[in-house]
Amino acid sequence: MIKKIVFGGLFAVLASTASAQHAHSDVDAYIENSQFLFEGASILVNGSGYLSTNIGSALYEVEFGAEFGDAANETEDPGFAIDDGSFNAGDYLAFEAVNTLSYWDGSNWSASTVGSESLFITDVSGTATTTVSDNTITNAIGLIDQADAEGGVHAHLDFEIDLAASPGAYLLELVLLGFSDSALTNEIVPASDSFYIAFNYGMDDALFETGIDALGVSEVPLPGAWLFLTSGIGMLLLGRRAKA
Repeated sequence: MIKKIVFGGLFAVLASTASAQHAHSDVDAYIENSQFLFEGASILVNGSGYLSTNIGSALYEVEFGAEFGDAANETEDPGFAIDDGSFNAGDYLAFEAVNTLSYWDGSNWSASTVGSESLFITDVSGTATTTVSDNTITNAIGLIDQADAEGGVHAHLDFEIDLAASPGAYLLELVLLGFSDSALTNEIVPASDSFYIAFNYGMDDALFETGIDALGVSEVPLPGAWLFLTSGIGMLLLGRRAKA
């Protein structure tokens, strides 16, 4: 009976942890010694595959239309979360698109999409748009948000793909930058290492995950998830010891 309680409780901890990881997606980072450092990425590019030259880069998975209220070709994930104290209050966080769009058709990754589809990123003002296709990038730098009084940022931008785009996975490569002005001319934190966002647009989940595997990746649990799991196991074992 005790075993059932322990393993049942452990399963509940695992299930709630997994739910917490997938309920909300952020690019988490902080600034140290004038460098952006990523944390909590669930998947890191590793070893061989389509991104084999970018070992150690963070990779985030997103599905268009997955959130309530999103159109089938839109998403506000991932968000961008920079730890408090990283910036001075009033500084600005920005992104830059540094490579053209890649495409997974279910079998292969390619630097060419089927119909020269474009992915659009609308900045925090709602008026400026970065456009990335398989051969061009327009308005590469966009504003994410201004740091709050604690020097942190948490914001979500609008990502959109052509409504008539071919089903598949679309891979976007970005970097983060810091500026002291809203015109994004006075850089105070240089560009971060590249990170990647893989968007699923109307593709079967299994095929999408096959594409993720083909990038050459290694799954790494969120640090917070391990802490939660560890504390959960500790509580379960403590309860068992008390009963003994």
